[in-house]
Amino acid sequence: MRRAILSTLVCVMMLVVLAGCESTKGPSGTYTPGDGLVFITFDGDRSTLHMGQLTAEGTWKLKDGVITITYDNNAGEKSYEYNAEDDTLKASNDEILYKMDQTID
Repeated sequence: MRRAILSTLVCVMMLVVLAGCESTKGPSGTYTPGDGLVFITFDGDRSTLHMGQLTAEGTWKLKDGVITITYDNNAGEKSYEYNAEDDTLKASNDEILYKMDQTID
């Protein structure tokens, strides 16, 4: 009897911990402020920043609601606030990048 209660308690605790650890997957697809000149594409753990004819690729990570992109070409890092509910990115200049319905190639 004691063992059954202990096993049940352990299972309940594991479910509570797993529910508390649920994380946001983060962005996927293409985000732009709407000008058509600047956009960021997220594909898995990779991201590509497009600014006119220039591109920069890198990896990204999500921590505490902040997306940090580390660029491969030693251009440093860029951070955005990620709003999972609205699926938007907010730049440091308060510009909002919205998810596009289709991917730009």
